[in-house]
Amino acid sequence: MEFIDFKRIVSGISIGKQLPDAIYVHRSAFENLPSSLSALTKRVGAALKIPDDKWNIAKFGKRDFKITFLNYPNFDTYAYPTLHECFTVDLSKLSLRKADYSDSDNPPILHRKETFVASSHPQWATFKEVTLEGEAAGLFENTRSIGFKRNWEKLIREKGLSLDTAGRLVENPSTLPIKMGVGSSIPEVEIQRHKTAIDRNKLSQPMQILARHEYLSGDYSVLDYGCGKGDDLRELEAHGIDACGWDPVHHPEGNLINSDIVNLGFVLNVIEDKSERDETLRNAWLFAEKILVASVMIAGDSVVSQFTPYRDGVLTSRNTFQKYYSQGEFRGYIERTLDESPIAVGQGIFLVFKDKMEEQNFLLERQHVRRDWLQRTERLPRIESSAPKQRKDFLEKNPELFMHFWETCLELGRVPANDEFELSDQVRRIAGSHAKAFEAMRNKNEGDLFDEASSKRREDLLVYFALSLFSKRKPRTQLP
Repeated sequence: MEFIDFKRIVSGISIGKQLPDAIYVHRSAFENLPSSLSALTKRVGAALKIPDDKWNIAKFGKRDFKITFLNYPNFDTYAYPTLHECFTVDLSKLSLRKADYSDSDNPPILHRKETFVASSHPQWATFKEVTLEGEAAGLFENTRSIGFKRNWEKLIREKGLSLDTAGRLVENPSTLPIKMGVGSSIPEVEIQRHKTAIDRNKLSQPMQILARHEYLSGDYSVLDYGCGKGDDLRELEAHGIDACGWDPVHHPEGNLINSDIVNLGFVLNVIEDKSERDETLRNAWLFAEKILVASVMIAGDSVVSQFTPYRDGVLTSRNTFQKYYSQGEFRGYIERTLDESPIAVGQGIFLVFKDKMEEQNFLLERQHVRRDWLQRTERLPRIESSAPKQRKDFLEKNPELFMHFWETCLELGRVPANDEFELSDQVRRIAGSHAKAFEAMRNKNEGDLFDEASSKRREDLLVYFALSLFSKRKPRTQLP
């Protein structure tokens, strides 16, 4: 099945839970799906050896060629079941990504179960009754609070309720809702977090910085944690980058998957609850394999004084919360919360490296001044009638290969190691070794140019090592 057919079929589905980017359908309702889509889903699951007992809900993308198999083992027996694992299949790239929440103490949870099944399902009436109970208790008034187990249970306690063994709501008089803002005489207000998401017509500042440092080249997977309306996410996917996103309001169906890079872009500054803010930062850090990008709004007293104080931040006229930081304050907050040393890359934008080798590579490359080493001269060939022509022959027969090799030598300021030049096998097969290829190119070209390149690269390295003296000396195992 081609993507254009998949998209057309999915857009015509009338059953299941309908969201802007996807449709969720319980396995029991597959008989109501178009037979081609149902057959495709089962073939994909069988081909990837995803056992039938490892999924009971399928997610079909409306904007991308993806099927996700989700496993809610207690779907039939618990009012608000938790996600144990999911398998996301990208049919355009023929790739599979798995996320496991079975050991998580804060997994995603499911609401409004009646929307996932057909009305003929034997438990449809019970599922609908559960939803009506939640609506009556005011649990669905602000969807930002109900995506994950911990916040969901916190909201229930604030309503003076608790959950019984089947997940049904029961009264809990000992639990009283919070009435006052912490550290403030202003009564608790309903913060409109969903209004903080903005529409973008270009990549956000954190993403632009990642692009400048070549982290969006396609070699790294990206998770946009708190992706808002998903403008960054759509742009990354359009460029073929392995990207996923999640947002509690605008993209709650998104998958939270461990990724090389996690972007936490302007999320922390709109969370009014400090403990939730800390937890959000820690959660984003857990999903990062190599790098966390954290960013917030920066402002001074002159800006802050224009708003109404609330908790440790301010209230805006739209009932949104903002916690404005100074550059040093945000750096200190990250250090205390994660026990890591962040690196500033912009105003209110920091990189935190989980992969320490990657951190040193970043610092090294940041001091590397990119120079355009255009060849200015070329040596005239020697007139030696009896000289062997092997050197001249292999250079003339493979000009692009050896010019690329020579440019790499100029970039590094030295002869590259075998694993530093992607066409090393070809060079060694033709010339015998990197050293012989280098000597041939040095004799062919102006030698002073290489000496200048080597000198400049040495200066870059001296700056890198000098700057490293301002922090704790890194062990050699953490140096690139």
